[in-house]
Amino acid sequence: MQRICFKWDENELDIAYEIYFAQSKNVLHTKKSYGPGLATRRTLLACLNTSVRRKGVICLYKEHFPEHFKDGKWQGRNAVVFVDYALKKLTDDSFVQNSKWITQFSLSIRNEKWLQDAIALMGLKMLENLFAHNELKSSVAVAVMEEMANYRQMMKEVEAIVRRVADRKEFDDFSQSLISKRLEVGGEKGLKCALEAYGNKEEQGIYERYRSAIEQVFCSIVRQNTQNTPASGG
Repeated sequence: MQRICFKWDENELDIAYEIYFAQSKNVLHTKKSYGPGLATRRTLLACLNTSVRRKGVICLYKEHFPEHFKDGKWQGRNAVVFVDYALKKLTDDSFVQNSKWITQFSLSIRNEKWLQDAIALMGLKMLENLFAHNELKSSVAVAVMEEMANYRQMMKEVEAIVRRVADRKEFDDFSQSLISKRLEVGGEKGLKCALEAYGNKEEQGIYERYRSAIEQVFCSIVRQNTQNTPASGG
């Protein structure tokens, strides 16, 4: 079969990378065990996110690479630089000041399945940060982030209602009505976001054109780090 070639467009590539990471949203909710000695998702998130004690990897990346942002928007074509920067920070003892974590990250980065999921999680957390600062280019990515934010808020409110019910030790009609109403509103918002995300034929077309190339790039990163190391977990 003849290979179809097309001219790379940097703006389209930015959009494609954002959608690629947005498609990984399930990585936040899928529970997996990677085996003993490997870093947990919670540990990875602690390093990616900024806390009251220190700046996280994402914040540091944005400070170190201001040239990756133009007109207030992230240039997603630099996603590989971001991932490479993040992986190096995870084994930098001046950043991760916990010898146990550094040992875990050193082992984890050589584990194929762990690294695949870690890259997806890094990209997703980057999108969340960009979304919060209105720095995304892709309307599809924006819609997915809105959907995730809506889901979290919905679950937070439902959990609050459940806690109140638990305190009273009874589940009355009013509480049931509140939960049903919140789920209904949340479902409507979620559907709206989904339609915005998957109804954008132009951006979905852009993503499909670049998807294979992007997948190959990240597969190459995984191979480089896990070569001659058996995969485990799942």
